[in-house]
Amino acid sequence: MTTIDGFYNKECKQIDALCVNAFFELGLSEENPTELFLDNSWGKVSVDLEPAIKAGETKTVLKLSPENNPEYLEYDGESGIPQCIHGDDLSRIISMTKLKDVDQNISISDGDVYMYDETTNTFKPFDLKTFVTNANSAITNLQNQVSNLQNVVTEIQNLVRKPSGIPEDAVIAWGNRNIYADYTNASKRDHGIFTHDTGTTLSDDQYFA
Repeated sequence: MTTIDGFYNKECKQIDALCVNAFFELGLSEENPTELFLDNSWGKVSVDLEPAIKAGETKTVLKLSPENNPEYLEYDGESGIPQCIHGDDLSRIISMTKLKDVDQNISISDGDVYMYDETTNTFKPFDLKTFVTNANSAITNLQNQVSNLQNVVTEIQNLVRKPSGIPEDAVIAWGNRNIYADYTNASKRDHGIFTHDTGTTLSDDQYFA
């Protein structure tokens, strides 16, 4: 005798799928991206996937490491193996002209460097190339002037050099002959105006007693 359980669990003959005029559509809702729907000839059924997505989320961390003296960007993902990008590698894709504290209104040109402007708290281009060129030109001019001055000083030194044999207290005088003065009338050459060595007598040297 057939039991009730056996009657309800008995497999029924299924209709061939090719003989069924039906449609099935599986997709995500345009209004709610986390909603999965099944639309078919018998109706539409939807399932909210957000709880499953939340349950399947994993914790990922992006940070600078080491903490006290960072040298690279560290990404800790699902694998549990840290992935690192070193600062030197990051610097290869960072444009200096686009940095936050660089003035974006002034274009950088050949020979420019960035100089900090405390008024605007930004770095602005400074034409170092022209400055160095002008400074070098000024230094060259100054060196030439110093050289000329040294030549003049040498000429003055030669001009005012005290001749040999004249008294220590003699002062500078213009002339081309010696003029002696001696009230003792002893032909001394200790006083006078001196232009050459007192040990040498030139024509037209003068002596006043």
